[in-house]
Amino acid sequence: MKVINQVDRKFIVCAVDPVRESEDGGEAPGSPRCMLVLVDQHAASERVRVEGFLKNLCHHFLNPESTGKQSVNRVELDPPLRILLSQREASILRGTRSILGRWCFDLSWPEPESRDQSVDQDGYEQLLVHSVPHVVGDKVR
Repeated sequence: MKVINQVDRKFIVCAVDPVRESEDGGEAPGSPRCMLVLVDQHAASERVRVEGFLKNLCHHFLNPESTGKQSVNRVELDPPLRILLSQREASILRGTRSILGRWCFDLSWPEPESRDQSVDQDGYEQLLVHSVPHVVGDKVR
């Protein structure tokens, strides 16, 4: 691919020489000699950022010995963030707590006697989030 120019500070115009051969090794009839490609700069930049975030997250997730507790990618929340969940949601999170810990999410549930009695205890539970991955840390502060 060869970069031709930038358009409106949004796109990069490139020329691509496709490799198209016929079965006999020559150029296939009717195949284009060159293809014009526009690369969306914003989308490309976001893709690079997301891949960087995923690399950091996956490093700790793929290491089974790591709980993520010592991770520089972890943001401690002080005080912990309180979230109200349905019992079904809380049950799902309890079942995946160790996996979420490897993603740098540290969760706990308050003791039943410390729960807010004004909430219907049959339908809802409170969850405490002690830490989150750095990637989402600014969003929860």
